[in-house]
Amino acid sequence: HVARVAHYSRLLARAMGQNERFQDIIFYASPFHDIGKVGIPDAILLKEGKLSEIEFVLMKQHANMGHEILKASKSEYLKAGAVIAFSHHEKFNGLGYPSGLKGAMIPLMGRIVAVADVFDALTSARPYKAPWSLEKAFAFLNEESGGHFDPEVVKCFIARQDEVKAIYEQFQGEEI
Repeated sequence: HVARVAHYSRLLARAMGQNERFQDIIFYASPFHDIGKVGIPDAILLKEGKLSEIEFVLMKQHANMGHEILKASKSEYLKAGAVIAFSHHEKFNGLGYPSGLKGAMIPLMGRIVAVADVFDALTSARPYKAPWSLEKAFAFLNEESGGHFDPEVVKCFIARQDEVKAIYEQFQGEEI
């Protein structure tokens, strides 16, 4: 999962015209997006069904926990990881968490990783769901463009479906 998210994120950064330094930083920082899950009980992380309201409240805390773990680092990669951990569950329409940030208020790295992470989560098997087809996942991103996701990020991702598929296929069977 983290390898695919890193590669999707770098692909998106490049597609959006970001410089090589930004691409490098997001590639190495994006794997930390869910580091805060170390503070979430396994019973919640591995649950085979829908989370209860209380469990979901606890799960959402991983964004803040990840930020807290990484924010004081001197490493620019870990500092970027803190920003990503904090912002990758924000939604373009302001209905995400933990802060309800909206649009460009969400750091670009968070907006990029949100698309990469959700796409990979949808197309991967989880204890609570079977993997979606790539086509269904692309359609979902398109439907949620401007709502959950930054429309520009979605546009760049969908325009590069062949590269996305190559990354997906390259890292099959490497679940962590």
